[in-house]
Amino acid sequence: MESLAYSIFLLLVGITCLIGGANKFVSHSGIIAKHLGISDFAIGLTLVAFGTSAPEIFVGISGVINGNEEIAFGNVVGSNIANIGLIFGVTCFYFNAPSKTQLLHFIPFSLSIILLGFSLIDGTISFSESVGFIVLLMLFMYVLLKTKSLNDEEPFKASNINMSIIFA
Repeated sequence: MESLAYSIFLLLVGITCLIGGANKFVSHSGIIAKHLGISDFAIGLTLVAFGTSAPEIFVGISGVINGNEEIAFGNVVGSNIANIGLIFGVTCFYFNAPSKTQLLHFIPFSLSIILLGFSLIDGTISFSESVGFIVLLMLFMYVLLKTKSLNDEEPFKASNINMSIIFA
């Protein structure tokens, strides 16, 4: 059995690595976005969003495999409450009014919230409802990639894009 001090030490090491890795991940994702001519907003909605959701995916899979479906479901609900409530709320303090392009991005998001509301009426998410969520994700990705860039920055000239890809 591990000691409390050792567990606290590993927790602090993990938090330190997480903070350092997150900083590298975000900064190099921005470099990749500029190199590809994609807005920071778009890269945040795709690469960064999927990358930061990876832990929740693994917790969910592990929970289902180990017969703890409640943990998987609680992780999804808790993570989304934290993301929407905390991150979105703090971002709204610093973010300007949304543009037409940004509002267009929220259509699939809004549809997914409506689908979630209907899905949870009976307390379960069926296979067809799951397919609906995946279709809405694909619609969101399509809308995201077809809309114009949200910023008018100059094209990025990277001297070492390979390092950015490694860190992203």
